[in-house]
Amino acid sequence: MNVGRVTTTTTLAVLLSLFASAPAAAQDAPTPTQLSIGLEVPPSADLAYRLRATITTDAGAPVTGVTVSLYAAVELLGERAALLGSAVTDATGTARVPVTPRRAEYLIVARFAGDGTHAAGTARQAVTFPADAIEPFVHAHGLH
Repeated sequence: MNVGRVTTTTTLAVLLSLFASAPAAAQDAPTPTQLSIGLEVPPSADLAYRLRATITTDAGAPVTGVTVSLYAAVELLGERAALLGSAVTDATGTARVPVTPRRAEYLIVARFAGDGTHAAGTARQAVTFPADAIEPFVHAHGLH
C-alpha cells in the first residue's frame, strides 16, 4: 500500500511540474509592439509643435499607459541621442512631447523600454519642421 502512495505522489509531482513550467513560459512572452513617429501642427500660433509617438501591438491595438521617450539623434563624436522628453501614452497609444526646433530637420528616435506585457521597441524617422516653427538660437552675444 505504501508503494501505491509513493507512485501516486511522484506521478502527481511530475504532472504538476510539467503543467507549471511549459505553458507559463509560452504565456509570459511579451506582445510584440510597433512604434511610429509624427509631427503635430499646433491649432493656434501660441502653442508649441509636438512630436508624437504612437505604440500599438502587432494586431493594431493601442498600448496605453506606458512611457515613451523621444530623442533627437545628434552627431557628436559619433551618433548620440539627446532626450527631448518622455510622455505616457493615452487611450490611442499616443505620447506627445512639445518641442522648439532650432533647425528644419531632425532624425527622431522613439523608445519604449517594454513593460513585461509588451515588448520593447524603437523607431527612427526624419522629421521636417515648417519654416515658421523654427526658432533661432539666441544667447547673450546675439542671434546665431
